[in-house]
Amino acid sequence: MNSQLRRRLDHITDTLWAGGVTNPVTYIEQISYLIFLKLLDEEESDRELRVRLGATGGNAKLLFPAQAERYRWSHWRFKSGNALRDFIRDEVFPYMASLARDEPEVAEYFRDAVL
Repeated sequence: MNSQLRRRLDHITDTLWAGGVTNPVTYIEQISYLIFLKLLDEEESDRELRVRLGATGGNAKLLFPAQAERYRWSHWRFKSGNALRDFIRDEVFPYMASLARDEPEVAEYFRDAVL
């Protein structure tokens, strides 16, 4: 792990610790949810590119259809504080858990997610 990444992770864990999340298992879980959401956004970008290039015949299944674009990492990443916490907890996690029919693995991961 490079030193810049290590500093960022240390800053995140310090912030969580200061916010009352003192159990390392809990903050590792919280960070993993956020990383997973970032990876899903990257996967969605790849799917969109494949559709634009015609690699899938235009039939790619998107995780974030037009009405759900606001749940993508790239759309909320600049929020902060209570607004970020409330948005992820009250909107992003429930949306991800609702994907049971279309993306069961994603829905299962977020089924019991708590922020």
